[in-house]
Amino acid sequence: MSKNETKKMEDLIKKPELYLGIATLIVVGIFMVKAIYKPVIKSVTKITFPSVTPMPSPTITPTKAAEAKQVTTQKPTVKKSIQQIKKFADTGTVEIVVKEGDNFWKVAEQVCGNGIFADSIQEKNGYRGQSLQPGDILMISCE
Repeated sequence: MSKNETKKMEDLIKKPELYLGIATLIVVGIFMVKAIYKPVIKSVTKITFPSVTPMPSPTITPTKAAEAKQVTTQKPTVKKSIQQIKKFADTGTVEIVVKEGDNFWKVAEQVCGNGIFADSIQEKNGYRGQSLQPGDILMISCE
């Protein structure tokens, strides 16, 4: 570098305009970075999860002996349902007890998910031309 170039550099360094220009470039650069990355940052920070509100635990206050009996008889029903599911998974057959108001179509919908199996359930259980009675036991396979 020559003395003349060195002198020009020293004069330039002494001018406040140089520092004002550098500061301006830094500020503009910061705003540019914010403008470019702000939508990305917002989309990342605005991830929302569905709110989960705890359900209140049920309180059982039986007022009659019949209600208390109902509460205690629910557990074996659930246990039997699990046993039926396991049996259905193993053999493809479920055993159910007919309730008041049941018919072959309803039973097929409940167990198989579709009423189209009603006729095959009726045939396999020997109910040709007969209706169901509460307490009847049906063996159901959804085939």
